[in-house]
Amino acid sequence: DGYNEAMNSSSWCVGQKFCFVDPCNCNEADVAASNYFPADRNSGAAAYYSFAKCGGVNLWKTDQCAAFDSEGTCTSDSACMWDADAEEEVPTPPPTPAPQCVFKTGADLMKGLRSSWGCDASAPLPTSCPCLGTNKQPNFTCPTSGLKWKPAAGEMCVNAVVDRKKGWETGDAIMSASYGASCYSPNHETSSLVCTRTHPDQTEFGVPAGSCSELYGDGYNEAMDSDTWCAGQMFCFVDPCNCNEVDIAVSNYFPSAKNHGVSAYYSFAACGGVNLWKTDHCADLAGEQTCGADAACMWSTTTTTSEPGMCKFKSGDALMRALRKSWGCSASAPMPTSCPCL
Repeated sequence: DGYNEAMNSSSWCVGQKFCFVDPCNCNEADVAASNYFPADRNSGAAAYYSFAKCGGVNLWKTDQCAAFDSEGTCTSDSACMWDADAEEEVPTPPPTPAPQCVFKTGADLMKGLRSSWGCDASAPLPTSCPCLGTNKQPNFTCPTSGLKWKPAAGEMCVNAVVDRKKGWETGDAIMSASYGASCYSPNHETSSLVCTRTHPDQTEFGVPAGSCSELYGDGYNEAMDSDTWCAGQMFCFVDPCNCNEVDIAVSNYFPSAKNHGVSAYYSFAACGGVNLWKTDHCADLAGEQTCGADAACMWSTTTTTSEPGMCKFKSGDALMRALRKSWGCSASAPMPTSCPCL
């Protein structure tokens, strides 16, 4: 009778789960507008969904967009985009793909950043973000003296480059090898001036401001909570090619130049935290050149002040904001760290 009750007539019809989500409260990269429930049929309100939220893959949109054979018909669907970089198919093997209409999601915005990290372009985007269990630095036994903090007996340490003087001037330091290996509150900023200073005017790590030792002690705050970002937010080091969080950033503490060209990447969102440290750090860098010298920061000319520009934290989060803006999400709202079904 022309009706297949199994409803499995195409590959995308079965096996993949999805649900409708609020695009402004979802951290999955495959969010897309529904063609089944168009905005013009619902007082202008579009419906958005995600397969990744339910552990699925969006085969429906991939098939649907691929069926559009011209740029005009492709771009008339807001969830598709025309791939102009592909070449016409040639008769000699191996054939190259013809220009075709492909599904457009937040995942496409992440590809450029993932390419800069050296990720395999052909690999599927990850659907989770596990901690590495290490900060990828060479370990050595912690020294028994000469440190402001007190390592446990037999504890392993790593070398780091940390803020040691006022104005984020960095210097060599020794930190615990467990730093960032797994999710925990980063109140282990043992060697940071900003986190351990005992007075805002203190200019150097471990050196008290002035001579008021009665007020400011030895210039080292053992609670390591001298700034808001120093405590309360969890993070861990991750593999940027195996992480679906959009706040991934390269570590300033462990620069690649100090570790045979190997960079260390971390995420607060992987642990349910928010990166307050980079926001504060980048905002303190004055001038476009100084800002651009930090791989984790970017110069922004869109500010709410009369200043010509300011330095802001740069991560995958920045690539998602353009898409979120098109969905009508608040530009000032923090990026979501989960994706509940509606």
